[in-house]
Amino acid sequence: MNLNTSLIAWNPTTGTLTYSVEGLMQTSIVVSMTKPHRAQLNRFLPNDQMLPIITRWNALIEMTEGPVTFGPTNPPDNIPNTFSGIIGDLATAGVYMQIHLKPQYNIVTSLCPIPIIPSNPYNS
Repeated sequence: MNLNTSLIAWNPTTGTLTYSVEGLMQTSIVVSMTKPHRAQLNRFLPNDQMLPIITRWNALIEMTEGPVTFGPTNPPDNIPNTFSGIIGDLATAGVYMQIHLKPQYNIVTSLCPIPIIPSNPYNS
């Protein structure tokens, strides 16, 4: 299942990501094998306040060797340049994310920052 969301909160201890989908609050679990995807920076406005955090997200993806996975949700050190640290900053900022969930489970299989939640043409 693919969701376009607005992040609300991140709990690294439990791996719980809270987000809003069309105004409804939901939670899902991020696991170490969740795949972070690179954001398309050219789709963001140059003055977007989220851009510095999203640039850190992309930089971490680029410097990771081998398959890119989320890794520990609660690393032993409070390191800001981990996916857990960055997702906390993204949630605090209320960034928009595209989230893919494993069908019939509440597990996030991948996530990617997006510039805006695309409008739903059927609700217009």
